[in-house]
Amino acid sequence: MPNYPPLLMHALAIAKTDERIRAVVLNGSRVNPAVMPDAFQDIDLAMYVRDFPTYPCDFARFTAYGEVLITQTKAEQVFDPDDFEGDIALIQFASGERLDISFWPIETLETSVINDSLSKILIDKDHRIDTQAEPSEVSYHVKKPTEAMFQSCVKQFYFLTLYVAKGVYRHQWAYAIDHLRLMRHGLEAQIDWSLIAKQSLSTGKHHAKYPVLLDSGDYAAYLKTFPTASKASVTLALNQLLELFAAYAMRVAKQQHYAYNRRNYARVETAAKRWMHKGPPVR
Repeated sequence: MPNYPPLLMHALAIAKTDERIRAVVLNGSRVNPAVMPDAFQDIDLAMYVRDFPTYPCDFARFTAYGEVLITQTKAEQVFDPDDFEGDIALIQFASGERLDISFWPIETLETSVINDSLSKILIDKDHRIDTQAEPSEVSYHVKKPTEAMFQSCVKQFYFLTLYVAKGVYRHQWAYAIDHLRLMRHGLEAQIDWSLIAKQSLSTGKHHAKYPVLLDSGDYAAYLKTFPTASKASVTLALNQLLELFAAYAMRVAKQQHYAYNRRNYARVETAAKRWMHKGPPVR
């Protein structure tokens, strides 16, 4: 038996004695060879059950492991619901350990394992999976953009600058910062697309690999795109976004032979920077 942590052993013991649980798969960072283990790693378990529609998803069995700080189930998630077929519970123990456990129809096992390369089968009572590749990040590698995706990203990025300008002019910092966040999403897409020209890769959850993948100057500039609620900070963030986006969009355009010219959006940049301080010209 592998040297699994006690919480995982507790969950597996339950699964082994429950005849309707036919398979158990460990997902996420615990099986990711590219992730450095730490004390905050969740245990992400997917349990595949027979006759799923009538299966009583009893999560209390798993909380018996230890003192629980808080739990959240799919049924309770009314405010911001997840839309998927299975049932899930997030269980945070006072010890710091966390178990994210989900139940799925056994009929979805093969497809789930194929679609998620960060999967390791721990229990397969019916021997449904003959062979399985070693877990890897391949399912999460950045995909090459089509030219339509690239151009859509560019146009949306520049359009959003005017929303930021409006927020700054009105001193609506939450509004301005939220639209900077949307601009950053476009920047991150360009950065990711630029990185896959040399090799297929994942930039990590929430772009956690940027400190390693980007040169130190670009990463420092990227961090400056996260502003505080002040005119100076938001202005700096906007300028950093504009400079970084142009550099990476040009890089992607050259790599993929797509059209991009920052000068085509110079009027938008100029208007945004002016309107932040003086507002738009009124006729």
